[in-house]
Amino acid sequence: ERCIVDDLKIPATEFERLSGKGTAKKWRQSVRALDADFKFGDSVSKLLKSIGEVLGTKCVKREIEVFWPGDECFYYGTVEGFRPESGEHEVVYDDGNKEILQVAMQTVRWGAAPIVRKGSSAPRSQNAKSPPKPKPKTSWIQCDSCQKWRIVPQTYMDTLSDDAQWKCAMNPDSEKSQAGCDLKEDVE
Repeated sequence: ERCIVDDLKIPATEFERLSGKGTAKKWRQSVRALDADFKFGDSVSKLLKSIGEVLGTKCVKREIEVFWPGDECFYYGTVEGFRPESGEHEVVYDDGNKEILQVAMQTVRWGAAPIVRKGSSAPRSQNAKSPPKPKPKTSWIQCDSCQKWRIVPQTYMDTLSDDAQWKCAMNPDSEKSQAGCDLKEDVE
């Protein structure tokens, strides 16, 4: 779901963060949605619960990708449970972390529904090909010797000071550091 504010569409989680309500526990009970006649309707909490009930247990055991705006990427996981009292779902990410969330408040992409093979009660998930992991963030850096531009992981860039000298031989990729300045300039 997306929120519309002055003709600007933003993800619901971003609206929550920007409004400063992300840390307030009870904001969903106090904020009311407008109905079609522009009259105050149900609380956001009640609307989210009803949307969660539509998904309910139908999406349990389904693969899901949840977008994390702060990391600017999707994380892969599986919906492992449903809480009917709140409309929330439990997601277990591929790295083992768990999160209880309102799916309607997230930007998500759905994976395949679990498939049960004939004569088996086990889902096909162990045989299914998992989606590729998100690419790590990268950044560009210029060699102070040859002036060629190189692509390096953002995590590596974060360790360098702004005024540090950098040479191709310092590349964290061992093959690229061994080739040094002899390697062609990186392209996207």
